[in-house]
Amino acid sequence: MSHLTEQAFAEALKEIMQGKSFDKVTVTELVQHLGVNRQTFYYHFKDLYDLLEWIYITDGEQMIGDNRTNTSWEEGLLAIFQYIQDNEAFVYNTYYSVNRNYLEHFLYERAYLLIRPVLEENNQSLRLDEASIEFRAHFYKYGLVGFILDWIGGGQRQDPRLLAHQIYQLLDNLS
Repeated sequence: MSHLTEQAFAEALKEIMQGKSFDKVTVTELVQHLGVNRQTFYYHFKDLYDLLEWIYITDGEQMIGDNRTNTSWEEGLLAIFQYIQDNEAFVYNTYYSVNRNYLEHFLYERAYLLIRPVLEENNQSLRLDEASIEFRAHFYKYGLVGFILDWIGGGQRQDPRLLAHQIYQLLDNLS
C-alpha cells in the first residue's frame, strides 16, 4: 500500500509539472491535487525534493533493468532517451529549474550503472586494474550525460534510436 501512495504522489507531481517548473510546485498544491492531507505526504516524503529524487531513482531502476551487459547496454541507453521523451514536460521542467541537479544526479547514476558492468565484463580481455576501470566508467559517464543534457536542451530533435546506436558504436566494447 505504501508504494502505491508514493507512486500516486509521483504521478501527481508529473501531472502538475506538465505546466510548471518544479520550483513553482508546492506541497499544498500536490496534496490538493490528490485530495489527501499534508500529513499523508510527510508520512512518505521529507519534502518535494525527496519526492523528486524518489521518482528519478524508482523510474531509473525500472528503465535500465538488466540492460547492463556488453550486448544489451545500447537498449539501456535507448531506455534513458525514451524515458526523457515519454516524460518530456517533467524532465524539461526539472532541467530548467533551480533543482536541475536532481536530473543530473539521476542521469549520472544511470549512466554509471549502465557502463560500469560492461567495463567489468570487458575487463577479462583488457586486464585493467580497479582504478583504471573506475576512471573509464566516470569518463564515459560524464561524456554520456553531457551529451544527453545537450540533447534535452536542444529540444530532443534527434531520433533516440539512432543516437543510442551511434553512441553504442562510438563506445563499442567500452575499451
